[in-house]
Amino acid sequence: MDGDQFVCESFSDKLYVPKRSFRKYVKPWHVALCVAVIIIIIIIIATTATKKGNIANKDKQAAEYVSSGVIISDGYSLVRYDPKDKSTKRILRTDKIIGSFDLYKDTTFWSEPNASKIVSVNNENGDVAYKNAEVIFDNPRFKVQAMEVDHFTEKLYAIDKTTGTAIVIDLKTKQYGILLTDLKQPHDILLDATKGLMFILQPTESILRLNMDGTSLIELIRYSKYISAMTLDHKNKMIYWINDYNTILRSDYLGLNRAHIFKDQIFIISLTVSDDQLFWLWPSNGVHNATLWSCRIQTNDTTCQSHQIQSIGLANATSVKSLSHRGNFDVSNPCIRHKNICQHMCLLSSEFNAGRSCACHVGWESRSDPRSCQPVKEFLLYVLGSTVRGRILNFQKDTFTEVFFPTALNTKSLNKKGTVDFDYDPHNDVFYVSDDVHVYQMNLRHPSNQTILLTASSFHYIEDLAFDWLSMNLYYSNCSKFSNNTHFLHAMNVRETNKFKRTVRSFTYRDGFGLKGCPYGTVIDASEGNVFFSAEESFFRSIYRTTLNGTRLKMDSKNIDYVHQYRILAIDHEEKRFYWIHRSGLETRIRNVGFDGTDENYVHVMTVSNARTISVYKDWMFLSNDLSIWRGNKATGKDFQRVIPRSGSDLSEPVSAIKIVDLTLRAPDDKNSCGKNNGGCEQFCYASPKKTCGCVDDRNLRDNGHCY
Repeated sequence: MDGDQFVCESFSDKLYVPKRSFRKYVKPWHVALCVAVIIIIIIIIATTATKKGNIANKDKQAAEYVSSGVIISDGYSLVRYDPKDKSTKRILRTDKIIGSFDLYKDTTFWSEPNASKIVSVNNENGDVAYKNAEVIFDNPRFKVQAMEVDHFTEKLYAIDKTTGTAIVIDLKTKQYGILLTDLKQPHDILLDATKGLMFILQPTESILRLNMDGTSLIELIRYSKYISAMTLDHKNKMIYWINDYNTILRSDYLGLNRAHIFKDQIFIISLTVSDDQLFWLWPSNGVHNATLWSCRIQTNDTTCQSHQIQSIGLANATSVKSLSHRGNFDVSNPCIRHKNICQHMCLLSSEFNAGRSCACHVGWESRSDPRSCQPVKEFLLYVLGSTVRGRILNFQKDTFTEVFFPTALNTKSLNKKGTVDFDYDPHNDVFYVSDDVHVYQMNLRHPSNQTILLTASSFHYIEDLAFDWLSMNLYYSNCSKFSNNTHFLHAMNVRETNKFKRTVRSFTYRDGFGLKGCPYGTVIDASEGNVFFSAEESFFRSIYRTTLNGTRLKMDSKNIDYVHQYRILAIDHEEKRFYWIHRSGLETRIRNVGFDGTDENYVHVMTVSNARTISVYKDWMFLSNDLSIWRGNKATGKDFQRVIPRSGSDLSEPVSAIKIVDLTLRAPDDKNSCGKNNGGCEQFCYASPKKTCGCVDDRNLRDNGHCY
């Protein structure tokens, strides 16, 4: 060592000082500095260890929080009850009624009864106002009945009892997909992510079991009596349910090994399993508070042992949910193992499907490679009862097939025609529909209210609708109720704010069968500029065509069969032909002819009886009767298969009409003569076959396109 040099190593090593003259080589401030450094190091290590311990303790507490006890709702608050020490802790109190709820880590998801909005709150907040909660999902066409969180993939599943719809929401992106439709008033939904299984309760029907991607749906439990509630024993892979309000039964996930567990004398409103205990809830009856019961259960024993009342201190408890399975991540998560394999959503499924599958958000569909998605460009649009539906054309799929939520129609009067008429503007997402008196409009792919576009006079009623997507004109028949009036084929310009109306053609009232001479079954070929319709001619019906502005009228076919309730005409845009149902009964005969009136032929469709609506698209012909929709070869009439519903019994409501929507069928604005500024026309613009302008009935047209 030279001069005052010294070595101060770590506190575990010796402080080296030469033996010669200690005072010479070691100064007091050197010693103080080394001691200070050692003390600082000790403090840092101790603090770090303490923090790690605290974090570990917090993680342990969080794990315990989500993996033990039950959650009880009394409508305005959620309380955690720990059966081990009989303690209760309020984790959420709100200013709105809690309808359905679930927990994920330190977050509670919940919605009001029959509400369209799902919100989330951090449980550390305690009291929280509904307006301050984070909105996870909000769509007025979906009313939340029940929800359940998949803790593996961070997805929230929810069901709508009114429309029979199930959705999946990605909690990371808040995007969602429509998993299933046509459920029968679903009441509850449960998940077992360790097996990739989902259970849906249809109270008056059954309990369904299916994979969490919606595949492999089977009816697991079916009873003639009412099934009021269900729960899962995740540990032992059993399902419990309440039959006829007071009897608790059990089976395994295959529906086998069924057992009668307990019969109560009181109405049971909710049940759950936590560890080896079964809990069930008696409701408040005005005299007694709600009561939580429990008993011990074992897989090899079908008795409910040592049942007793649990003191919860909630007067109006309405439901109970277990937390015992929330922290179970021992099972491998295939969506994590194959991270980013799906463009939109990875969902758990059966082990036979690699334990997972990919799904697309609403408005998208799977490509040929199911891991990737593309926007829906073509779909089947139809009215089922009083609901509008849209389905992708991939009829091999049974899940994630809906283009938008099933949308309810409000029609006031169908006395004259018995069914609705509709058409659709796909580029502006406007759906037009009519009853006897009104024409309504609303959006389908984006939530909106149904509004009245026009109203018929007291002497007329509205018969059908057809939309010209190039000129943005809506055609409809204004049919007379009395013999001293005239029938009209009208057009309305829906592009302009003023919604101009004009008469395209007028027709004399006739006393014959059916609509007495009023144009009926109207369809439009916008690219060629023609309107096709059927109308009465003396003692038979004919198919006519006129130009979009009504300047020419021509008969294309005469003496066709006619039934009022049928939508008998359809356009084949690719082949430039129009089709019509010539005869319908046990045998359906379809005729078709070119737009020039030549090359007429017909096909027999032996599979479909009583066909009432028709649509043609590419190589396919779509037919519907009262309770099903079919697709087959348009040229031969063969290979017809039922596509809605694909299996099971017929639909429970009648199909009013069908239409294939093709979003690619659109002329660019620079090639659409009416695309910009209404083609320079003040009121009406007709794009095809040659651009012309038009005016309302009491106005004349100037050379510059304006009206006077």
